[in-house]
Amino acid sequence: MSWLKLSKGIMPPRRFPCGQRHRVQTRAKRQELDEAEKLVVLSQPHRKGSRSQLAESNLGRFIMAQFSCDGPRVQEAIWGETIAYSIAVSRWRRIKGIPSRENLRFDDSSYGAGDLDGGAAALSFLDKYIASRDAAMSGGLEIRLVVTRDLILFDRPPTPSIVFLAKSGLWRLWEGCRRGQK
Repeated sequence: MSWLKLSKGIMPPRRFPCGQRHRVQTRAKRQELDEAEKLVVLSQPHRKGSRSQLAESNLGRFIMAQFSCDGPRVQEAIWGETIAYSIAVSRWRRIKGIPSRENLRFDDSSYGAGDLDGGAAALSFLDKYIASRDAAMSGGLEIRLVVTRDLILFDRPPTPSIVFLAKSGLWRLWEGCRRGQK
């Protein structure tokens, strides 16, 4: 009661459930922290000064380097197709119960996999989807498919002698999806 009399019209300080006081950050302080965070992110050696999401993985850096003259729109489209393919393969493996020797690049549970016991319909759809993407990537050349799948699924950069195969496999994947090959 005495506190209420003393603080007439003054609100008590807001506190977190643990008892610590809330600290109000000014807009300038928040901008300063954001700038500091950007500097840390851009100074990471694998990013090489790029803010793009593609710079975070071997596959993304490969796409940025090999498709630089095609522009960011094409790079993002190829990146999107590789993510979709990786998630489809991960779901297919989980439905089939195939253990993975290595961790795949993307775990489908974080991308809204939902109920993976989709039954025959889901398995049939994934079989067709993966087969069509594999056919687009290989183009009749099995080694191109192997190299491209290693790059997409396991984020393994290709050796310099087979860079062309990986680049052509990614390009064929994107072209096949653009043409509506499903």
